[in-house]
Amino acid sequence: MKRFTSFLLIFSILFCFWGCTKVTPAPTKPVRFYYPAADVIYDGKTPLIQAEVRESAGYENDVTGLLNLYLHGPTSEALRSPFPGRVTVSRYSSTANTAVLELSAEFSHLVGIDLTVACACIAYTLFDLTQLDRVQICATDVQLDGQSSITLERDDIYFVDTQDITETSSDTTAPS
Repeated sequence: MKRFTSFLLIFSILFCFWGCTKVTPAPTKPVRFYYPAADVIYDGKTPLIQAEVRESAGYENDVTGLLNLYLHGPTSEALRSPFPGRVTVSRYSSTANTAVLELSAEFSHLVGIDLTVACACIAYTLFDLTQLDRVQICATDVQLDGQSSITLERDDIYFVDTQDITETSSDTTAPS
């Protein structure tokens, strides 16, 4: 009888803990947002830029809404936002093969490698969202590191992403 009681007690404890664990459901409409790794490791294997899988339900065919959600930053602590302050989308449009993205003037505070990494993150996110092959990025009424705009093509960026990071929060509401 003691064995049975011990077994029942252990089973009850395990079952209780198993039921208390939070299971994050897989996104039903996943999208990939690309961000730099929080801790950069230059080992030739770990990519500087990684994808975070997020939920896009409620944003069907709303690229501007997804971009504003993206600019709000990653939910994973393994990634960091490459954007200064509160960068927002001023205007988004697309032509036959090109996504044209105008960001708020705060984006112009980036220069050098920081601007390059941020533009690569944006480009890969837009390549994934739109299936277009070219992204043109500019900032409202200011230049980006001395240029009126930066254009990247899908073949311009060599990128190897070895893993996806799934969102750690189920909050997919648009930032206010």
